[in-house]
Amino acid sequence: MKKLLLSVMLMTSLTLSVFCNGQQDMKEKKPVIRYAYQWTGEFDAQMKAYAESVKDEFILELEVTPGLDHKQKIQVEIAAGEAPDVFQYWSYETNLREMVENNIILDIDEFLAESGEINRDSFSAGAWSATDVDGKNYGFPVSSFKGFFLANKSLFDQYGLELPNTWSDLENSAVVFRENGIIPLSMGSMKGDPGHLFFSALAYQADGGYSDAQKLSGSLVFNTEANNRAANAISDLIKWQAMPTDTLTNGGWGPQTALYNSQKAAMIYSFPWKIKDFQPEIVDRSVIIPVPEIRGAENSPEGFTVGGISISNVINKKSFEDPAKKAAIIKLTNYLLSDKVYTDVALNGKGFPAKIIELPSGQNKLFDMVQSFTSTQDIYGIHEFFFPSQEAFDKYKSACDELYANAITPVEFVEAVQYSLNK
Repeated sequence: MKKLLLSVMLMTSLTLSVFCNGQQDMKEKKPVIRYAYQWTGEFDAQMKAYAESVKDEFILELEVTPGLDHKQKIQVEIAAGEAPDVFQYWSYETNLREMVENNIILDIDEFLAESGEINRDSFSAGAWSATDVDGKNYGFPVSSFKGFFLANKSLFDQYGLELPNTWSDLENSAVVFRENGIIPLSMGSMKGDPGHLFFSALAYQADGGYSDAQKLSGSLVFNTEANNRAANAISDLIKWQAMPTDTLTNGGWGPQTALYNSQKAAMIYSFPWKIKDFQPEIVDRSVIIPVPEIRGAENSPEGFTVGGISISNVINKKSFEDPAKKAAIIKLTNYLLSDKVYTDVALNGKGFPAKIIELPSGQNKLFDMVQSFTSTQDIYGIHEFFFPSQEAFDKYKSACDELYANAITPVEFVEAVQYSLNK
């Protein structure tokens, strides 16, 4: 009897072992796809729900790293030969060229040939320039952005001030606000943000400022009349104490917005990815106005704002060419390019959709204000898009930090950026 019982137990054990190993083998046969992105919050929750929905087909590993930390993560993993299968990345040749030249990311025509769901006409024509390198596209544009200059109208009314139209108006209001303990303009530069974008909005007010920037990757000339004027305008703001005393600590998107929300600052230059962070009661007190016109401006800021495509989804070329992964990558990417995802991305404050879709109105007051105000403005791409290399762009950002912090003069700022291009 004992021998029979032992035999039964042994057979059961073997059966369970075979079953478990079979289950493990089935799991191991599923392709594992890594998707890396920099959006937390609602987008992260949405991706987790999608990963759960496809778990019977493939294993989707999600890697979320906020903001510029995501960029550093991708760069490190590329250097180690471990790039994710699909990942968000910053747009334009400045950011994409090195990955293209090293054969890391996929020409999207190869994806479109097999997708079955996505075509080029689904996206606005201008959006494709964001992922163009030597006439081919190496990513799918996700979200576009437009700068907007927000002023707390209630603070201007409280101190009997008119909203500024010119640089002189800004100087006059700065004096009054400073006398009353209010920072006139919430602006700084920490790793270039948001200062480098504001710099573009100032430089493009000069005749030829935008065309000079567009030629930058070929001309390698940063020392232009427009850029010198913009640097001098930043120097004016420092002299007038129009910005926070510590522009490094108060640089970056979070501190900048916090000052405005607390009404410690009267004005702010911001972008769509921060829209949801503005408090509704502060939005109710605010209006959008053009960036004040700097002295000698030939190109009125009423007619333009700066912007472009901020983030694109790119595909690891080696992963796409792996037969075990291709079908899963196609399914994931088709989902990422769906109307639902683009609508949710826009309504959750990640920017305006690069895809041609109709968004519902009334979801967020500031979102609608920005859409309405910028609808008649031309969109000029920021300097970032036109640097010939990531290294040169990084030097520009660090020089912005020094300029805003009054650590270098306007002349030294322009010379520092020019030197990096000369190298």
